[in-house]
Amino acid sequence: MTVARQAQHYDYEWKRHDTWPIWRAYYEPLGMLEKFAFNLLPLFSKKLDKPQHSSSSNSMTDAIILTALSEEFSAVRAHLSDHREHVENGTIYELGLFRIGSEHFNVAVVQTGMGNAQSAAATERALTLFKPRFAFFVGVAGALRDDLAIGDVIAADKVYYYESGKAAAEFKPRPEGPPVSHETSQRAHAVVRNKTWQNRIIPVPAQLPKALVKPIAAGEKIVASKITAEFKRLRDTYSDAHAVAMEEHGFCVSLNAHPKVAFSVVRGISDFIEGKEEADRAGSHEIAARNAAAFAFEMLDGLLRARDKP
Repeated sequence: MTVARQAQHYDYEWKRHDTWPIWRAYYEPLGMLEKFAFNLLPLFSKKLDKPQHSSSSNSMTDAIILTALSEEFSAVRAHLSDHREHVENGTIYELGLFRIGSEHFNVAVVQTGMGNAQSAAATERALTLFKPRFAFFVGVAGALRDDLAIGDVIAADKVYYYESGKAAAEFKPRPEGPPVSHETSQRAHAVVRNKTWQNRIIPVPAQLPKALVKPIAAGEKIVASKITAEFKRLRDTYSDAHAVAMEEHGFCVSLNAHPKVAFSVVRGISDFIEGKEEADRAGSHEIAARNAAAFAFEMLDGLLRARDKP
């Protein structure tokens, strides 16, 4: 009966209609009184309100993870089980369970598309809808340092918006560098130190990547050449930035209006600015996305354990 009732719950509450035959096969042969008891009993049981997990939060999900590209979405999805789709005003969210030992936690994933405006709007919608405890932007980025390798991971401690400035005869930058949450920044440093995050990479790579906690720059365009004014400005003005991408500034701006949500940006290095097409054909996007996802879930593991510790 327990299996049948859980299947009914997933059918009704989570729209998992593939479970319909399971509970109906049990329900149909029951007599009138037995059916009455079957339908009445959940009123006295709080266990079926939603799938059990150890979260003490009243939020629908424990974490939301945003990605810009399909490769990044797939890399994140690989760490979740019991996938189910949720559609809200046309936006498709993938809901799944992140397992830590015998416990599991609810995670929502959404693909935003490219650009800071897209990510800002998608982040705000996801925060309003799911009310998470944690938020991540996970994806790939171009390297701004020569000592990085394809697949290395950068967890941002702050995000520069390199488009900000005054357009005079010569562009005069006005750097914006909002930090990520202190809690997630500390956790990122801990993950870098213990290196067990590499065990989460799916599949296990031939060469293990390294990870750093460093600033990331975000703008509105793809920087594809080292002779461009944008690349020169990045190197001259944002000299401590290690990677460049296009979505994290919008993500951080949205999160700054939600101080109760701890957030972070995790990027895998997929190219060295020039030669993006060749690197992509060699599978660098998938490698970088898998490594970034592994690092992000190791962070989420530690964050959840710390928050829910008695």
